[in-house]
Amino acid sequence: MAAPSAQNILRVSGTLVMNPTNLAIDPPHGGTILGLTRSMIFKSGIKTTQVTAEELGGTAVEAYYTGENVVFTAILREFDPDAINAIYPEASIASSGDPLFQYQPDGAHQERPGARLSAKSFKLLFVPKSFDTHPYVLIYKALPAVDETMEIMLAFNHEVSIPVMFLGIPDDASSRKVYQMGRREDISLT
Repeated sequence: MAAPSAQNILRVSGTLVMNPTNLAIDPPHGGTILGLTRSMIFKSGIKTTQVTAEELGGTAVEAYYTGENVVFTAILREFDPDAINAIYPEASIASSGDPLFQYQPDGAHQERPGARLSAKSFKLLFVPKSFDTHPYVLIYKALPAVDETMEIMLAFNHEVSIPVMFLGIPDDASSRKVYQMGRREDISLT
């Protein structure tokens, strides 16, 4: 292992890309840019289960890895129509070309309550600004799942910030890939 160095500390900014096709070409790698982001958080959601021993007063004596529940969150810094339409269940692109948020409980517009999120899933790639040195995050099948506490601040003294959240699920029955995180040359889109 290398000696500790402040030069190894990363401050990563970047963009979100929907359905990238080729990592050999420069960003957006053949996909659709969803916009600049900040405050990205990747949670692998590693789960463990403890085994306890009654004869030892319920003390844990073993633990088992039981899988992961992947969540990727970010703050979009742009009011990008492609992003809003792809992520939010009741959003669309209006006749002006800008995003239109709306909600109608009977689902007459787009999505009815109870609609499957997998119907709007896509391959999600976080591309760091320094794409040749910083880590990428690829979620093979990202479900756009808006956080229930979503707030969009519209204020003079703050930039408009749009929180987004994605759940990672296995991409198909044969490969069952969920995510990869690492350098561009180590990531595989297939």
